[in-house]
Amino acid sequence: MTPDEENHLKEQAALAGMTMSAYVRKRCLGHAVVAKADLVIINELRRLGGLFKHACAEGSITPEQQDEALKAVVDAIKRVAGHDRQED
Repeated sequence: MTPDEENHLKEQAALAGMTMSAYVRKRCLGHAVVAKADLVIINELRRLGGLFKHACAEGSITPEQQDEALKAVVDAIKRVAGHDRQED
C-alpha cells in the first residue's frame, strides 16, 4: 500500500467514525459504510419530515408552501445521497 492509499483509507475511516482496520474489514466484506455526518443529516431530515407532516395535518401552511417545502427536502436528500459516495 502506498502512503497516499494509506492516508486515503485513514481519512475515509475517520469520516465513518471507525478505526482503519474496522473500515477496511467492512469494505472487504462488502458491508456499507456510512459517514457519521450522513447519519446526522439523515436524522435531521427525518425530524424535519415529522414537523412538515404535522404542519400539513394542522393546515398551518398553504398547499404552495407544502410544495415548496417538499421540493426543498427532496433536493436536500438528493444532495446527501450524492455526497461522498465515491468508490475507492
